[in-house]
Amino acid sequence: MRRIFFTLLLATLPLAATLMLPPTGSRDRAEAALQRSSSAGGAPVIRTLAERIDEGRRTAETLDIATANLSTATALARETMVFVSAAESVDSVARRAMLFDCEKAASDAHLLLEARRAPNEQVRLHDVMAVCADRSTHEGALVALSHVDRARAVLSEEPHEPGLRIEPWRALWASEAALTLGEADRVREEAEAAGPGAPTLRLELAFELLAIRASLRLDDHAASAIRDAEAFLHRFPETPAADTLILEVVDAEMSLGRNDAAMRRAHRFLLERPQIPIAAQFDARVRELEGRGVRRPATSWEQRFEQAREVRFSRFRDHAELLLEVLEEEALAGGRVADANRVRFQRILNAWEGGRSEDGLAHVEAIRASGFSGVSERSVRNYKVRFLGRLGRTDEGILAIRRQTDRRPRSEQLARLAEYGFMVGRYEIALEAAEEVRGSQWFSTFDGAFLLYLAGEYARARNGFRTIAERSTGAQQRRARYWQGRAETRRGDRDAAISVFAALASEDPFDYHSRVARSRYEELAHTRPRPSAPPVEHPVPSSPGDGGPAAGGSAHHDASFASVEIHPEGHAATSAGEPVPVQRPARRIAPQDSEPMGFRRLLDPETGDEGPVLQRIREFASGPQGAVRHFAHRWGDLFPDSRTTDALIDVGAREEARVLFRDVAEEFRGLAVAGRRRSLPLTQPIELSAVVGAHRIDNRRQPAGWWGLALNGSPRWPIPESDEARQTLMRRQTAILTAQDDIRADIRAALQELGDAHLVRRFALEEGGLHGEPPGSGNLHRWRAAYPPAFAETMLREARRHDLCPFLLWALMVVESDLNPDSISRADAYGLMQVIPRTGHLTADRRGTIGFGIHSLIDPVASIEAGTWYFSQLMEKFSHQETLALVSYNAGPHQMARWMDWRGSDLELDALLETIPFDRARRYAERILRLAWLYRAIWEEDGDESHGNTLDVSYGDNIDW
Repeated sequence: MRRIFFTLLLATLPLAATLMLPPTGSRDRAEAALQRSSSAGGAPVIRTLAERIDEGRRTAETLDIATANLSTATALARETMVFVSAAESVDSVARRAMLFDCEKAASDAHLLLEARRAPNEQVRLHDVMAVCADRSTHEGALVALSHVDRARAVLSEEPHEPGLRIEPWRALWASEAALTLGEADRVREEAEAAGPGAPTLRLELAFELLAIRASLRLDDHAASAIRDAEAFLHRFPETPAADTLILEVVDAEMSLGRNDAAMRRAHRFLLERPQIPIAAQFDARVRELEGRGVRRPATSWEQRFEQAREVRFSRFRDHAELLLEVLEEEALAGGRVADANRVRFQRILNAWEGGRSEDGLAHVEAIRASGFSGVSERSVRNYKVRFLGRLGRTDEGILAIRRQTDRRPRSEQLARLAEYGFMVGRYEIALEAAEEVRGSQWFSTFDGAFLLYLAGEYARARNGFRTIAERSTGAQQRRARYWQGRAETRRGDRDAAISVFAALASEDPFDYHSRVARSRYEELAHTRPRPSAPPVEHPVPSSPGDGGPAAGGSAHHDASFASVEIHPEGHAATSAGEPVPVQRPARRIAPQDSEPMGFRRLLDPETGDEGPVLQRIREFASGPQGAVRHFAHRWGDLFPDSRTTDALIDVGAREEARVLFRDVAEEFRGLAVAGRRRSLPLTQPIELSAVVGAHRIDNRRQPAGWWGLALNGSPRWPIPESDEARQTLMRRQTAILTAQDDIRADIRAALQELGDAHLVRRFALEEGGLHGEPPGSGNLHRWRAAYPPAFAETMLREARRHDLCPFLLWALMVVESDLNPDSISRADAYGLMQVIPRTGHLTADRRGTIGFGIHSLIDPVASIEAGTWYFSQLMEKFSHQETLALVSYNAGPHQMARWMDWRGSDLELDALLETIPFDRARRYAERILRLAWLYRAIWEEDGDESHGNTLDVSYGDNIDW
């Protein structure tokens, strides 16, 4: 294999060197290429590229992506070889082209075109080559044309077996390539004809969208296409790359001479969404229209104020600050003090979220000087004391609270002081206030006992935690026992602490508090004889998740200590609890601070080669080869789509195959559940509850289907009306239910080969039998099916790229989406990694991704790439402390930074986590760590490690959203 890629490396160096030439003189080369390509049918593409060369040259110069250094080209090609040999995906190469790294993307694409024969991938790689040619040198477009011609030839070939229904996919790929080459007229006709008869909803929508995009490029059809595009976006508000479609509508309006309409549309986009990457292209259209004499629509101050608020809420803080500064100046110039203060309050919020406390205090003072006109005086003063606390000026904050509440009831003042003292780490102030307003019984609650611990009242804290442990069970009891041991440690009773930690450590080996208790035990006992661990005191939970972090057993912090404004990300709930392994005694580990699990630890330290763990993961992820074909041959009469699935695999369309076969598996699962209480043979067909276009997990208040489709309740598998068809369906369902055990086993194998981790996991959990059973040699295949390496090729590549632990990321995916790419949460978080749209836009902006849309996050590769990049930034920000990065992924890094500023310097890691006022964020991190340890035990067959307790309070400024 290496010889092959070294050969390809040598072959691609001329191309890489060509693509890396500086853009100077590119117009001349493009014109020459135009002449050479006229006979090859490439004139439309080359002409378009020549017309845009000036813009491309400016981009290249600005980003410094062009160089004539052949050694650089060689280095890029060598790096490319490494990634390609590690099974680089077409998606990743395509996105690299959008990262203004066109030279590397082009060389990647060249190697992949040589190594792969899947026609749909070749067509998509042609687009990469075209983008790269557009941005650097235009000879590359000729290469792109030759490759798309080859892809078309493959697409036109007949399938290996007659009658297989893959023609619609072939037609879609060929039409997409033709549209790239400027053949809009033919694409429009073919897409309009193919769409209504498409075998799946996704294909139908893709053809409809393709027809609209092609029509927008044809003057004779553009007017109606504009209306069609508007209607399509209304029906499908989550259309992938919807912003690109709007831009194409603007271009169509400009082509038709509807300059005023184009200006209104482009300007409205800029007004509503100025912060996203593609906005720069809308701005370019607006400027071009201004050059044609078209004036921008007038916008009111209030409209621009709402725009600035939206930009701030989307966390493009620097951009928001510029907009707000202009608005404040305009309001002051017009003598509108109230409006100026409204803007200043937005700047306070912007400073608070961005950690600019001095700026925030300046805005507070400006509002105070103007008499608080137009804003809430109490809100402004509250932010003042928060800024003071973050700057370490807590005495000033306490004095300000006393002045603010001097004429209020004594209880209100004490409550404010208790809240503020806890918030900024002045625990003696908080305790003094709580002693006066709370009864003694409150100190036997977790919040009360923990405040005693923080304030240094360790004996009283020990008593409180012990009382809580005696009257509670499960996770809440383990939490209280852990802190009982910590209080014993603080008060100097090592033997008592060791006894508590040893007992707790001998319980569930994957429970968070049991695991960290084991580390505390080792820290105390490693230099002296270790007492034997007592026998297990608590039985294995008898139901999924019983007593675990996900069961919600821990108490929420008291509201008086948790009033900090938190805007948590939303996350899709999984449909079942996690299996609980049997407890086992702790084994000795060296006391040390925990270090990031990372990716390098899975590689051979000397050679850098993949070790047995990664080989094991890749073997599982590749699945039992031929399982889909076996299923299609055995059960194809009952599930005809399985034959199409097999044919799609043959032409390299594995993702399309996975999505299609998922419906086969879902129909079987629904039928198996509905048929449990039916006697066979059936006397009437079974109607399944699934509806057309529905996502598998959609926790939004108004669930939607593909691309935001409004669901109308139409059944996905309807009962036919004619008696003959009903009898046929009834016989088919009877045959399926009669053979369901064999079908289930074959479906599981096919799903594993296709990489559908969500359904592999669902089938494994439904089979049961894992509760109370530790991962071991006799059952590892079942544990691995329940905790599979989802989308392993993409995940391992991205984890290696960012040196992240893949087990930690898979655990995060289990908690976020249950490994289901189609998950959408109550808070509109999307996909495997549950990225919310504003974070997706920010990530796309930072990574240079073009054409990002909300529904892009449903794509597994896009979700993993965005999520792992974002998590890697959190790891970098918080000095590679995984626990802090996990909390930040849930609650936001600006929140985590704030909590560390307030009290991090005086606390250890475990105590800092307990002070987080948003209880869900803490439990979230604990649960992911639990699952990461379980993943390691399952796949490494050795999950033990120390969990350190030191805290690095420094953090970077690379990301704050």
